[in-house]
Amino acid sequence: MRVCFTNLGCKLNQAELERYAQQFHAAGYRVVSGVEQADLHVINSCTVTHLAARTSRKTARRGARLNPRLKTVLTGCWASDEPGGAEALAGVDLVVTNDRKERLLELVQERFPAPEPRATPEDEGEVPVPYVPLAFGNTRALLKVEDGCNMSCAFCIIPSTRGRQRSRTVEECVAELRRWVEGGYREVVVTGVQISAYRSGEYRLVDLVRALLAETSVERLRLTSIAPWQLRGPASVPPFALLPSERLHRDPAAHAPSLQRRGLPAGPGDGAGSDPGGRHYHRRDRRLSRRDGRGVR
Repeated sequence: MRVCFTNLGCKLNQAELERYAQQFHAAGYRVVSGVEQADLHVINSCTVTHLAARTSRKTARRGARLNPRLKTVLTGCWASDEPGGAEALAGVDLVVTNDRKERLLELVQERFPAPEPRATPEDEGEVPVPYVPLAFGNTRALLKVEDGCNMSCAFCIIPSTRGRQRSRTVEECVAELRRWVEGGYREVVVTGVQISAYRSGEYRLVDLVRALLAETSVERLRLTSIAPWQLRGPASVPPFALLPSERLHRDPAAHAPSLQRRGLPAGPGDGAGSDPGGRHYHRRDRRLSRRDGRGVR
C-alpha cells in the first residue's frame, strides 16, 4: 500500500510525522510524495491559529478531490480539538486524536487491512529500518523528547490538545538518536512543545543533552522550543549545543544571554500571577533581554 504524509504546523508535528513515516516504511508500506499516487493519506493537523485549522480542513478535502480512491487519516491538534468536526469532514476516513496517535500504525492497519508485503532481494541483509532516510527533502532529523504542557496561558490551545507535559526516558532518546545517526543523519534537532521542561526522573534537559552527546556519535545537535526562564545559571544550560541562530559555544555560560535575547515571547506580563494571558515569565526578564538593544524576537 502506498502512503503519503502531509505535515501542517510546528517542528514537533514534523518530528512525529517523520517518525510515523519510518514506522509505516518498516511495516512494508511504500512512502510516496503526492496524494495522486497514494492509497492512503496521513495528515498531521494544526490548530494553533484559525488559519492553521482551516488549512487542515482544506488539505483533507483537497486530497479526496485529487484522488477519489484515497483513504484519508486525520491526526494532530485540530483533529484532537474538534474530533466531531474532523469525523464529519468530507473525505476523512479515520480520525486519530493525539491521545491515541502513538498507536497510529496499529489503528490504520485495523481500519485498512493491507496484504502482506512480498520479500524482495533488497530486503536481504541488515537495513537500518525504521530509521533509513526518506524523501522528505530534509538533511536534519528531528528527535521528539517530550510532549504536552502544564502551563495555562489564556491564548494557547496546546494544553487542551496535547495534554499534560510528559517526557521520554533518556534511554529511549539515546537509542533513537543512535539509530538516526546510523541512518546517515549528521545533524539532529531536539524538539518538543517546550524541551526546557524536560523531566525524566532526576534527569533534566542538561542531563539529556550530555547523554545524547556522550553516548552517540552525532556530529551536531540543535535545540528548539526552549523557555529561557527555566534555565537559571550555567549549571542548567546544556553544554556544547548549537542553539537557534547561534554558533557553537564551548562555554555553557555563554548560552544564557542568547536564550534570553531570542527565546522570550513578547507580552506585557509582570509574572504568571498578574498577567492576564497567564504567561510564566516576568517583566524583569524582558528588560534583561533588551539590554543589548535588540529586543525580543
